[in-house]
Amino acid sequence: MRTRSLVSAALIPALVSVCASSVMPTAQASLLAPKTAVVAPPVVPAQVLTPSNDSGAVSAPPIPAAFAAELNSALGASALGQDVTGQVTDSVTGEVLYSKASNRPQRPASTLKILTAITILKAFGPDTRLSTTVSLESGTDRLVIHGGGDSTLARVQSPAAAWPAGQSARPATLSSLAIQTANALRKVGIVSAQLGFDDSLFVGSPLAPGWKSSFVAAGVVSPVMALSVDGGRISASSNARSQDPAKAAAEYFAGRLRELGIRVAPAVTRVGKPSDSPGVDPNQAVASSPVPNVTPSSPGQSSTGGSASPSSKGELTIASVESPPVTDLVERMLTRSDDDLAEALGHLAGGRLAGSASFEGGVRATKDTLEQMGMPVSGMQLADASGLSSLNEIDSQTFTHALAAVVANKPFTGSSVGVLWPVASGLPIAGLTGTLSDRYDAPKHLRGRGVVRAKTGTLTGVIGLAGIVRDTHGRVLIFDFDADKAPGPTEVARAAVDHAASIVAAH
Repeated sequence: MRTRSLVSAALIPALVSVCASSVMPTAQASLLAPKTAVVAPPVVPAQVLTPSNDSGAVSAPPIPAAFAAELNSALGASALGQDVTGQVTDSVTGEVLYSKASNRPQRPASTLKILTAITILKAFGPDTRLSTTVSLESGTDRLVIHGGGDSTLARVQSPAAAWPAGQSARPATLSSLAIQTANALRKVGIVSAQLGFDDSLFVGSPLAPGWKSSFVAAGVVSPVMALSVDGGRISASSNARSQDPAKAAAEYFAGRLRELGIRVAPAVTRVGKPSDSPGVDPNQAVASSPVPNVTPSSPGQSSTGGSASPSSKGELTIASVESPPVTDLVERMLTRSDDDLAEALGHLAGGRLAGSASFEGGVRATKDTLEQMGMPVSGMQLADASGLSSLNEIDSQTFTHALAAVVANKPFTGSSVGVLWPVASGLPIAGLTGTLSDRYDAPKHLRGRGVVRAKTGTLTGVIGLAGIVRDTHGRVLIFDFDADKAPGPTEVARAAVDHAASIVAAH
């Protein structure tokens, strides 16, 4: 079990592994500097969401009658429109403290990533790593690079100072994989090779139902493939996406091998996936896919790849790099609202739990996981794992139940080890990290600054916020607010849900 999982159970609703004390020296100037015509917010305390006692029993006065009226006023902002839903619950008692059409499904946008995070953690556990490997066909000079679904795979290593707050593990790189490969080839006297690439782990369409046709061209998201580099971007510093991320990654890998003195044939070809290349009909039947290459998270769980041993096809794995553990992948996905990573994790969960590493498989895995955990799924419609699809619909009750399960699933409960804690530690902190770093600086939001921990959701006409907060009396409360017919402006609509979360924190 990794060090961060040893945090006291009392701290888990807050999970300060992404706390202010770890990022304030570099972030304070940029995040907390006063802006024009706005009162400078106070310094965020070093300890975010201070702990309560382990028992969870908190002596607090009843919720004031004005609480609902205050929330109704905040959520009644014209920028949110008329179709607003929400719920606030006590995570310990389960008492519903506020409800506004909470059983009516809404388009969730990126708050859906909370459910994706729960599903992947249930499927793989927090410590599993994803392997990208290179194999050499016995008796030949034919290499194959195999994608393991690692969306965080990078071309080269970036300095730690460039990583966003909350990202603590270095991603794997194709440059490192190329060095390993070149060294292995020289040891057996090979100086020239042919290269193929295998992205057959993911099946079905690379684009989800309900995605706008402009998403890839606009750099919103990459086609979802088991092999990609820098999130499918055409370069590490660009937001433009490749139409075929797997081939682009393989071509970059071939170039690195050439720089290292290995003569690689010009043609880089796809292997193992002849009928499922980009542009596939999204309505075609989705075939079952294998479990991805992983490093197991616990003793007794077998690994399906990454070892340097002959395969049944007469291939020898000669090089391998591993992703950060699923813990870090979940935190990165939530903190940065990384759509590419969310879709890769959804596909992986689909392969493990539903037998198909596809959009359809990921949807089945998520629904089945939530249902097995006793969460309400009636009326829930899913089409992807990131929340980009216009076909997704989820109600506030599902989100509050999901977050309550996260709070209750502490790292250690007796002899049991919880697995959901990275969801809490990955949620952005108001005014400090991720997609909430530039919010909560208006005077009426300061009560929530450094205290609200929540996943944001934004699409055209859609605004959402779902998270955890410890109120002024020590109660750990769960909230979800959604509006999927919000006329905007977007910044005003965001400010309205931020105001609502601040009310929850300070009542």
